[in-house]
Amino acid sequence: MHQNQEKVFLLIELAIALAEGQKWLGFQCKQSKVLYVNLEMTPDSLEYRFYVIYKALGIESRHFKDIVIWNLRGEAQPLDQLAPKLIDFAIQKGINVIIIDLIYKVMMGDENNATDMAQFTNVFDKICYKTG
Repeated sequence: MHQNQEKVFLLIELAIALAEGQKWLGFQCKQSKVLYVNLEMTPDSLEYRFYVIYKALGIESRHFKDIVIWNLRGEAQPLDQLAPKLIDFAIQKGINVIIIDLIYKVMMGDENNATDMAQFTNVFDKICYKTG
């Protein structure tokens, strides 16, 4: 299995665990409303993966409606540009947790540059502060 696919499966499992209030990697998750920002897959492919992973985990999809999928494939922007829309969207939908799949699509600058990474993580801090 390709490493990116493994990451995507883990992120989908996390979204399911949060929405359903189940365990993820041995940690109990609080039932939450999740925003899953999809930057890579077609909407149909992603929905199918959720279906397959729910089934593989043996979890009934009682709270699938609490996973809000925001499909932005082909519309990726640096996180500092996406953040205001993300904040507004999350507040409007009453989101508790935001998952961005895949993060490299919204990177700002060089991941090996401490200054660039500080600016990038500061945007995450802003999103957390503004959305609670």
